[in-house]
Amino acid sequence: MKKLLFALAFTFIGQQAFSQMYIVTYTICASNHPAATACWTGTGYNNVLTIIDPSGTATYKCIGNPDINQDPSALIALNTEFNNITSQGYK
Repeated sequence: MKKLLFALAFTFIGQQAFSQMYIVTYTICASNHPAATACWTGTGYNNVLTIIDPSGTATYKCIGNPDINQDPSALIALNTEFNNITSQGYK
């Protein structure tokens, strides 16, 4: 009985160790950034949101950098991306 309890407890703890983690950074894009060609506007670079998923794959989203007091589109884009990540839930 003790062995069965130990096996079940170990299985439960082992399953909890597999968690998902996303790393998200919001930075200014530069000419040496991997998303530089996509974020070039012709007169300068947009900001870039870098998302690294649990498997280690990096994706880049170009987000404009307007004056937030006049145009909240950058905040709306950030909010949308964060909601997309959190809506996936735990797998």
